Amino acid sequence: MDRIRRPGLSSLAQSGRTAALAAAVVLLSVLVPEPMPRVLVASGGVAILAWYVWTAERRSGRSRHALDRLIALSTDLARAGDPATVGDRMAAHLAGAVKVDQCGICYWDEASGQVLTMGYYPAERRDPVDSSYLLADYPECERALVQQVSVVLDLDDPKLPAPEREYIESIGGRMLAVVPLVVAGKSTGLVELTVERESVFDGDRLRLASTMATEAGIMLENARLVEQLRHRAFHDPLTGLPNRALFRDRLAHALERSARDPDARCAVLFLDLDDFKRVNDRLGHDRGDDVLRTIAERLGAGLRQGDTAARLGGDEFTVLLEDALDLDEVRATADRLALRLGRPIRDGDEEIVIGVSTGIALSPEAGTTVDDLLTNSDAAMYLAKAAGKGRVAVYEPTMRIGTAEQQRAGVPEGLVRRARRGA
Repeated sequence: MDRIRRPGLSSLAQSGRTAALAAAVVLLSVLVPEPMPRVLVASGGVAILAWYVWTAERRSGRSRHALDRLIALSTDLARAGDPATVGDRMAAHLAGAVKVDQCGICYWDEASGQVLTMGYYPAERRDPVDSSYLLADYPECERALVQQVSVVLDLDDPKLPAPEREYIESIGGRMLAVVPLVVAGKSTGLVELTVERESVFDGDRLRLASTMATEAGIMLENARLVEQLRHRAFHDPLTGLPNRALFRDRLAHALERSARDPDARCAVLFLDLDDFKRVNDRLGHDRGDDVLRTIAERLGAGLRQGDTAARLGGDEFTVLLEDALDLDEVRATADRLALRLGRPIRDGDEEIVIGVSTGIALSPEAGTTVDDLLTNSDAAMYLAKAAGKGRVAVYEPTMRIGTAEQQRAGVPEGLVRRARRGA
């Protein structure tokens, strides 16, 4: 288990001393009076200079290789968006540059102590790798991250801790180099480089990995921040559900698909919690927020994969049902959700029971645009609420609903009969 330190100025100083020595030897040959000794001294100086030039060219070649790889990495990652894409591309670039068989890019969640696999190369070798692991269970990986040093783990090392040994064997590895991802002086993750046959992780190889890891770490952190901002822009901060903007976007895409396929229909359910203001008034807004989170969890858990639940604000929620077969199916879904949301919520020794009024708008009868379906499902919801709350109402083109203010004030009796109590 070798610790690899970052290079300082010593290598540069050594190169300078070598060149100076060669120059001094050549100069000394000029001062030697006898021809034969002068030739021998001069030849020695030329040999030293030739060795210096050769090693300098080797260093220069490695530098050009590292620079080319770094430029390719930066260019490619600049085009990537989400952290998963950044992680996979980063792993591919590092594996190619350092010439290893496998490469994992891991993010450290300091709060939980978990290390999450954000990218892997090659992709087909990712399945045996855990999506996350507890850092404290792997002492050498923890040392690399906490002390910000590169660590080389070799199966031949009798002192190799059992967890690391088992992991390397499980992925068919021979050696594992662990390089910390450091951004602004803070450890953010690890790069895990695996070779499957006998190899040497020398200083140059690890310095290249460390240099690329530094650049990649910044890009990964930027991608994570962008992803967080994107998530906040399109999700409700209280419940984590999609917000109005994301719901409208998904509804627009669903309507586009419906326009291409005459048999494809979608439905919008508009749900409003009955008398939720009383919960806030009696228990306080903090407890009311807890109730909203519970409602959101139940709502999301009650939907098919591909359907969308959103919180528009306050106590109003919407649901997008894609590929709806017919109105009976949509009504059955609305009834099932009402039952799920109406289950008592424990609050200490008390139970809170929340009712819900639901309005349904089914395309194309209730409209073929985002605004049509949202407006008409909202109107049907007010119809259900005016009919006695805890009900489901379906928008129909023959309705003469009027304005929202008129609905709140009261609905004509002929329309009230269209609303039915939820099962």
